[in-house]
Amino acid sequence: MDIVDRSFDSEQDYIRSCVQKSRKKENKLIPTGYCYNCNEKIPPGKLYCDSFCKDDHEDRQRSR
Repeated sequence: MDIVDRSFDSEQDYIRSCVQKSRKKENKLIPTGYCYNCNEKIPPGKLYCDSFCKDDHEDRQRSR
């Protein structure tokens, strides 16, 4: 393995690490009393009003 291969591997490790950190931040939603998808008022402690809104919001976040 030469220096170019090691450099490439190091770069790939760094990119994987950044992607993992980004995904972890994405999942840390804080309940606000409003649905993160449709902005309807919801009970305290909830993130979404129903499973459709949850799935729709997560799909849109993944496509970004």
